[in-house]
Amino acid sequence: MRYFDRKSAGRLRRQRGRSARLKAVLGAVLIAGAMAGGAWGFRSLEAKGCFNVRTVVISGQRMVDEAGITEQANQLVGKPLWKAGYSRVASQLVRRHPAIRQTSFRAWPWGRVELSIRERKPVAIIHQGNGSLIDGEGVVFKPDSTRAWEGWEKTPQLIITGCSQAGIWRALRLIESAPWVEPDWLFDPSHENDIRLWLPGGVGVHFGNGDFARQWQKLGEVLASLEGEGQPVCQIDLRPRGQAVVRGLPGSKQAGQ
Repeated sequence: MRYFDRKSAGRLRRQRGRSARLKAVLGAVLIAGAMAGGAWGFRSLEAKGCFNVRTVVISGQRMVDEAGITEQANQLVGKPLWKAGYSRVASQLVRRHPAIRQTSFRAWPWGRVELSIRERKPVAIIHQGNGSLIDGEGVVFKPDSTRAWEGWEKTPQLIITGCSQAGIWRALRLIESAPWVEPDWLFDPSHENDIRLWLPGGVGVHFGNGDFARQWQKLGEVLASLEGEGQPVCQIDLRPRGQAVVRGLPGSKQAGQ
């Protein structure tokens, strides 16, 4: 049988305290050693290029030549995944290829980088613009292929020479609000408060400067009523409220509400 007095209890507490401190020191030493070994191993693997970009896979491009994108994207190859300079390459791509609206990168630990291209959506072909296009934001760009986007065969034309920014902006909103468009339609914003559409045969349609959804509805009613009449029409004015005035027929005709 063992008996403990107060002195024995104190010695036991001190021994346990020294043991705990020793364990803490040994644990800290082991952790520091493991971290140092890990850092050394990481630096060794980094020096061997194990964490470098090995390949870049491109997707999403149709209007831009892939060879041009690949040349710039390959600047990433051979650089560490976490500091390859993605933002710099993205800025170069957007600056050199105006058809590109946005880019995004996704890096994988095994050295694969995926580059996704988001191109601009053409709203119209620039009239006498040598194949240049314009998107809904008013950005004019020239693609490497004019038939590379879906719906190119139904894209109308837009006059921008001599037109104000306000007129061009309204014309773009007019085109975007259209229930349908045809490739032989020519939109003319030369008068910013009266956006016009030239139909085949020289028929001019006056849309004014707003409420385009209602104007398109009136135009549909007018064209439906004129279909099959066979009489020449030179102008359709959609600006009067609640009606459309058709000129070129005997007298005038009203249609639409």
